[in-house]
Amino acid sequence: MAVNSRVTGMDLRRPRWQSKDMSFAEIRQALETAPPMPEVALRDAMTHADELAPVVIELIEKLEAGVYLLPDQAQLLFYGVHVLAAARARALWPAWCDLLRLPEEVIVDVFGDDDVVTILTAVTASLVDTDAPAIVSLLETAELSQDVRWALFPVLARLAWQGHAALADAASFLARFAQEERAEPDDWGWHGWVDAVLLLGLIDLAPLVEAVLAKECFAGFNDADRNEARERLGAAAADFAGEGRFLEDHIAPFDDPVEGLWWLRSREAREEEWLADRGDEEGDEPSDPAADIALTKREEGWLRGFLESPQAPPTALTLEEVDGLFCALVVGPEPVMPSEYMPHVWGGVGPAEGPVYDSEA
Repeated sequence: MAVNSRVTGMDLRRPRWQSKDMSFAEIRQALETAPPMPEVALRDAMTHADELAPVVIELIEKLEAGVYLLPDQAQLLFYGVHVLAAARARALWPAWCDLLRLPEEVIVDVFGDDDVVTILTAVTASLVDTDAPAIVSLLETAELSQDVRWALFPVLARLAWQGHAALADAASFLARFAQEERAEPDDWGWHGWVDAVLLLGLIDLAPLVEAVLAKECFAGFNDADRNEARERLGAAAADFAGEGRFLEDHIAPFDDPVEGLWWLRSREAREEEWLADRGDEEGDEPSDPAADIALTKREEGWLRGFLESPQAPPTALTLEEVDGLFCALVVGPEPVMPSEYMPHVWGGVGPAEGPVYDSEA
């Protein structure tokens, strides 16, 4: 069945992209150091998928080993999986499945919290090919992150809709999952379970849908939301062959990494508009004199995550405590050498050895 991954809600009247024939070194640097989203590098990277795949796989292996990735490594992984998904690089599939088994906080560190389900769904749908058993095996993993579970159920539904998994087998698995309550009542993965049933139009599972919608994770649902779910279930059953519902929910492979990141481009456009409006409102207000040396939000987020990660000692100060310590050092009467204060960053009141670094960088 043909897949129309062009329907992504983006403005298709934009000028077509022009390749710059970037070298792999140039592409890698662009992916590591952008924002904003490096559209040209992302698309040029498609022709270097064979070179990019082992780099991305090595970064996933670092995550598995407990390494807290540097900002440029995390960004390369973020963009790299989208390039390889668009290129259908099956070499990434085993490593991607390993990444999906990682703890929730590790996945969120790399992909962010706001759009993580969107990312995991789209990349998995692009890489999975016909490997429905791998999706079922992941969903049967009790320790699976709730975001991953939410993302994988719709992918399984698409595979069953395409005929890569028997519809009866998919329906049986979904029924058993709910009847055996394989996830906690507050697990957001149940949203994905409901999505899968609705996408497949499994009318026979309607009673189970009603029971699942009564779970704690659907506390924010009202009568209108429940009625909409019932309508979606009936509509999918009446038009099972139609692909529109999958495309509307972005549950489809993408063949262009920029289109696969449609949500990021939309967010960047909104942020640019907000900054422009804010600039008009601020007028001639003085700029921040420390702007050139202050940490960016991205750097603050990385530092906070690193200090809280297993790679740093459990006695390490929090970001707020480090901020306070450095403020005290700056206003103190005498300079203090890093060799004196850094042990206290790792040990608090009592000095401690620092973390074991993955590399000099």
